[in-house]
Amino acid sequence: MTTQPDPFHPQQNPGGAPPPASPQQQSPFGAPPAQPGYGQPPGYGQPGYGQPGYGQPPQHGAPPAYGQSGYGQQPTYGTPPPAYGQQPSQAPGEAYGYPAAPYGSGLVQQRTDLATWGERVVAYLIDMVYQVPGIVLYAVGMGIAAPNAPTTTRAGTVINPGNPGMMGIGFLLVGIGVLYMMGMGIYNHIIKQGKTGQTFGKARRGLRLVHQDTGQLIGTGQTFVRQLAHMVDGIAYVGYLWPLWDPMRQTFADKIMKTVVVKER
Repeated sequence: MTTQPDPFHPQQNPGGAPPPASPQQQSPFGAPPAQPGYGQPPGYGQPGYGQPGYGQPPQHGAPPAYGQSGYGQQPTYGTPPPAYGQQPSQAPGEAYGYPAAPYGSGLVQQRTDLATWGERVVAYLIDMVYQVPGIVLYAVGMGIAAPNAPTTTRAGTVINPGNPGMMGIGFLLVGIGVLYMMGMGIYNHIIKQGKTGQTFGKARRGLRLVHQDTGQLIGTGQTFVRQLAHMVDGIAYVGYLWPLWDPMRQTFADKIMKTVVVKER
């Protein structure tokens, strides 16, 4: 019977071949290789201890990788362009052809395009032209109603019964004329001027009503309050004449509401 050499004894392992590893030293098939211990250099292509792996952000305090921004830092060069299809935002007032003044900057006081008193008067006279149909209806209605009204004495005795039918037509025309003038005034001086800064007359003269500090339109509500403030201008008409010598060319209503009338052409 042939005796097999003992692999655990060198004298019985001919040829000097190294003994096989023990079961504790062998790794099962497909098991991951052992990780380097603490303080040992990592294997080729493997991240070391404390180093960021592929695709992981660097640790706090570690230098950033090539092409990456630092920890917690944002690029500061320039500003990003607006998204495709979007227009850059405009400051209030720039849409009307002049730069907007920041609040309280006093830029408006330095401007030379404030409307003169004469230009504002011409614009007001143009606005009055749009009131002519209502004025005509009112005058014609009174001309018809007055002669056809009954005539009575102080005691109530009827001297002339008049013409009630024609008198009614006259008063109807008067009412239509009054409603027209009121509607035109509300639309022209409050709604239209509040939304665009222009009445019909201001639009024809190239003038616009804006806030003195921001260059913005003041809106319908504040335009209505400004129209009420014109009652202060009506005291001896001093307020309407104030733009003749005022450096801001404002009426009292303009000063109350902080508005100016500017020229656009």
